Amino acid sequence: MLNNAHFGDVRRGRSRHLRTTRRRNPALAPHRLEPDVTLESAAAYGNKYWLGKLNLTMALAKREVRSKGQVAKILKLVPLTKPLFASYEALLREKERKDLLDEAGVK
Repeated sequence: MLNNAHFGDVRRGRSRHLRTTRRRNPALAPHRLEPDVTLESAAAYGNKYWLGKLNLTMALAKREVRSKGQVAKILKLVPLTKPLFASYEALLREKERKDLLDEAGVK
């Protein structure tokens, strides 16, 4: 992380100086946020989900995936994750993780 940084638009004569005193990752800072819902499952079920091969509603009903919180909130999030399925599959192919693709039945 930067201790000092200078940024701005020099062409327009605008600039600012940023100074931080600590070197820490803000993403790892303590927080008071509590999740509305959490999901727990074996890694294989998570892999199948991100490859689009797991019906989350059925997995919740069969207790293959356990939830804490309101299931209705979880089901509202599912459609938002679908565009990420292709990216996840591409990442596995890029990393040559054929084992994970085979495990989920992806050809």
